[in-house]
Formats: sequence, structure tokens, C-alpha cells
Amino acid sequence: MPRFYSVIMMLFFLLFISGCGMLPFSADSGESDGGIFVSPSGSDEQNGTIDAPYQSVQQAFDTAEAGDTIYLREGTYRENVKVNQQGEEQLPITIRPFEKENVHLKTAGEKPFFALEDTEYITIKKFTFHQENTASVIVSSGETRALQILDNRFLSSQKKEEEPGSAVHIASSEADSIHEDTVISGNTVERWKYSPAFSLIGNITSFTVSHNRFEKTSGTSLDLQAVPGEVNGRVPSGGNVKNNIINSSSTSSDPGIAVDGAHSIAFSHNTISGGAIGTFIRNTSFAETEDLSFKNNIWRNQTSVGTALVQGPAERPISRVSFSKNTWQNAHGSRDSAQLRIQSSIRHLSVINNDFKGSAFDGFYIDATEDISTYVTLKDNSFPSSAKAEWKWEGRKFRDHFTFQQYIEHDAPASSSEETD
Repeated sequence: MPRFYSVIMMLFFLLFISGCGMLPFSADSGESDGGIFVSPSGSDEQNGTIDAPYQSVQQAFDTAEAGDTIYLREGTYRENVKVNQQGEEQLPITIRPFEKENVHLKTAGEKPFFALEDTEYITIKKFTFHQENTASVIVSSGETRALQILDNRFLSSQKKEEEPGSAVHIASSEADSIHEDTVISGNTVERWKYSPAFSLIGNITSFTVSHNRFEKTSGTSLDLQAVPGEVNGRVPSGGNVKNNIINSSSTSSDPGIAVDGAHSIAFSHNTISGGAIGTFIRNTSFAETEDLSFKNNIWRNQTSVGTALVQGPAERPISRVSFSKNTWQNAHGSRDSAQLRIQSSIRHLSVINNDFKGSAFDGFYIDATEDISTYVTLKDNSFPSSAKAEWKWEGRKFRDHFTFQQYIEHDAPASSSEETD
């Protein structure tokens, strides 16, 4: 083929792929491929492209619009970033490291690294966060929708207990504000002390906390609580807590999961290990706890109690709590320890088809105080034989499962399947 025709053919080919958007990205072109770039060696006087990145994360967010991705180049950043941008359902605003570069984000002073308020469709992913002083790392408040916190690593250097912050602190306390469709997934939290690692307070609804891992935590790993001071107050509701692994420090006196006023939460396939208490549930004077389900969870190696349900004020009993297909594996404990402890009045309690393990267990498989409920279903649970373990129900102690079950079936209050008030 003559050279002239070869040149013509090549020009036509280049024009074709250019029109189809197939030309490869060139670092010399000044184009950012839709992204906003930040680098410790950049400048906020530049235009935020890969060749001319910003220096501050704040500048990147100030220029971001729906559909943008903010890429942080390798290095360490210490900022207090305020975020109030609005992404869209199909066009979220995402911030993440560029490719597989190592990016470390450190709190500055006593303020969080990210402070979000009244945002929509924001995704924060794949960073290593360092919490210092008393700052929380990510704080979100106000009327917020579709916040995603994914695949991050949170490290704490708390040295003393002075109102320390959380890794993630989400609060929606106003009557007309709701924090909805939050996803916190795939994160790792290491050596968190004193404060809850993940704290969800108030009108937090339709949320998912899943596939997170908490290692050697001394404080509570996940804290769900109502806003103080409000009768029938603003509470976390409509949530799923699933597939999380919580490994508390053996010396921790705080529960792995704390529920202090919440509605309609499903806990499934979580493993809660170590510490004094695995899961602590109670009412408050200002909010009811009701409609909690626990299925396929594992509690093991707690020194005091795997699961404790503790009622608050007498006029506000915990309502409608079910346990099914869970496993308690507390092999050792003090004489007063328990696999499942139920205190004070609870309405509609269901404990069905669970496995209570630990042949060397030295406490109570089930410890229920007097007059715990008028509607109880307790059946088809498995207990190992142990000369040391007991059941305790309404002040009575039972040395074997047979007499315990006989009492529940024939002498204890009616089951929750019967007509209720």
C-alpha cells in the first residue's frame, strides 16, 4: 500500500477512536478523567487535575459536584474538612485514594477529619484514619441521606480518658431531621479505647452496619442510643447489624454492642468475643426498646454475661425481643456469670432453637429474675450436660434442663403466642 494511503488510513482511525472517547488518558493533556486530585505536594492555586493537584482536601470538596470522584495521592493529610455537598443517587460524590496508593488521614486538634452536615450521596472509602487527642474521625449530622463509609481502617492513639471521640459518630437529634440509608461496611477498627468506636444516636433509620472488624477494643464497638431527654424520643430504627466481628479486650468492662433505646433492629451473623459483656440492651426513661431480633450470632468468652437485657423504668418494659439459632460459647466464667441474662419485665420474649455451649461453664445458661414477662416462648434450645451450670428463672434455680423446661412449659407465664393485652 502506498505510504500516502497508509497515512490517510491512520488519520481516519485516530479520528474514529477520538470520537468514540477511546483515546487513552494522557498525563500531559491536563485532563483529570472526571476526577479531582489532591496531593501533599500540590497547591490550592492549581486546578485539581492529576498534573496540577490541589493540596487540601477541603479545596477539593469545595469544588466538587455530583458525580465527581476526589482522588488523594499517596501521603499524610491533617485537616478538619467540612462537607455539605449534595451528590445524586446515580451520581454520588466519592473520596478515595488514587489507585492503590497509601493515604493516611489524621485528625487535627479536637475536630474531626470529616464533618458532614445535611449531605446526600457521599462515599468515603479505603483510607487509613488516625484518631488523636479527643477528636472523632468522621462526624455526620443534620438531614443526611445515603452516606457510605466503606473499607477504611481506623487507628486510635488515645492515651487517657478525657471525652475521647469515636471512629464514626452519627447523630440526628432534631425532630425534623433524619439520617437515612447509611451504610458502614468493610471497615477495620483497632485498639479503640474509652469511647464507642461506631456511635449512632437519634433519628438514624434504614441503616446497615456490616462486615466490620473490631480488634482489641476496650470501649463499646457499636453503640445505638436514643437522644436523651425526649419521651418516646428519637431512636435508631429500621437497621441491620450483620456479619461483624467484635474482639474486645479481655479487660474491657464495656459491652461489645450496646442498645439504649432502639426500634426494629435485626442482628445477624455477628461474632462478639471477649470483654465482660457481649451485648447490653436496656430501656431508658425517655425511649423504648422494642422489636429486636437476634439470629445466627455467636457470643463467646465473655467473663460476665454473653447477652444482658436490662429493663429501665417499670412503665417502659423492653418489648418483642427474639433469639433464634444463636450460639453462646462461654466455656468459663465466674459463678455469677451467665450466657443469657434477663432482668426485670420484658414483654414478648422468644428464645427458640439456640445452642448454649460450654461444658466447663461455671455459671447460669439462662438467668432470669423474678416476674420477667407474661409472654414467653422458650423451646428447642440445646444445652450441654454440665455439673457446674444451672438455669435460673424467676428466682428458681434448676440443675438440669428437664426440670427447667418442665417449669417453663407448665408453670411459667403464658407463651407469647397467646392472646395479649
